[in-house]
Amino acid sequence: MPSKRDTDGLSLNRSACGVDANLMKESAPESIREKRGVVGIRASSIQDAGLEIRPDPIEGELPGHVLLPQISFHDSESPNDEIRNRIRAWAQTLAARAYRLIDPSKK
Repeated sequence: MPSKRDTDGLSLNRSACGVDANLMKESAPESIREKRGVVGIRASSIQDAGLEIRPDPIEGELPGHVLLPQISFHDSESPNDEIRNRIRAWAQTLAARAYRLIDPSKK
């Protein structure tokens, strides 16, 4: 699910741009480092789920930043059940297709 920081879409980084799991972990907020870990998912799995991958480079940040604009924090908190349920369904689909790269419980 998107975090409060994902106002314009769920943020991801492309490993093809030189971002590996350890770099992601070190640059991630503490809540991700300590509780969520780092996962990977193939771009084709995202696209097969009907989601757009939009390049969104951020100067001074990790390379390869992209957004999934259909999955935003605002929509995940919507009072509209249909919108909230759609976000949850996409999140579940992506979670089922993802693979764990760094497990926070294994230090």
